[in-house]
Amino acid sequence: MDLFRHFRSFGISLIDRYILTRGMRDAKRFRFDYINESVIEQEAFRGGVILLGAHMGNWEIAGALLGKRLRKPVHVFMYDDQPEATGNASVREKDGVIIHPVQADGADIAVEVVNALRSGEIVCLHGDRYFEGQRTVEIGFLGKPALFPAGPMAMAMITGATVLPCFTLRTSLFHYEFSSATPIRPQVVDRCRRDAAIREATEQYVRILEATCRRYPDQWYNFYRYWK
Repeated sequence: MDLFRHFRSFGISLIDRYILTRGMRDAKRFRFDYINESVIEQEAFRGGVILLGAHMGNWEIAGALLGKRLRKPVHVFMYDDQPEATGNASVREKDGVIIHPVQADGADIAVEVVNALRSGEIVCLHGDRYFEGQRTVEIGFLGKPALFPAGPMAMAMITGATVLPCFTLRTSLFHYEFSSATPIRPQVVDRCRRDAAIREATEQYVRILEATCRRYPDQWYNFYRYWK
């Protein structure tokens, strides 16, 4: 992949995010298409939903859009390794989105996620990065083995929530497409088969992420050592 094109794409995504989240005048130039959005509404009517994204496309824009369109609380859990410096150390709400800062070990979010899902609300998580010490699943990804967090599927299994892989991708200048993939419903099984069920559900997500990365290779912004 062209490295210059990749970083250029990342720069554009940062500028677009700034324009849209700050409500600047140029925000009126943007256009959004919603693919399978009705699936989110249908699953949210049934109960809790995990919108499982990735460091793919402009995920912060997605959160802002959903808060204005869906009629349920939307909880976005965002990693911030310097909360004091960024001023994001506490939970805050904007445009119908409740933003939860996540610390380095990620241990503080599990209870909040489970409570929100059991209340039938919507939770936005990333499925392509884990924190040190978290439980992981090893799955082949783009030709090499990589580790993925087991937490999203485990919490879906505990709460009965549906998992919807979702991405907001730039298709052209000032144009984004928000899409939701086929629902993933981890099966509730006995303890001895739980690991296998979590792995199976996680692999379904990974295959969707892999296909999306192949389609938009310059919009996957996971800039750290990824493969084993």
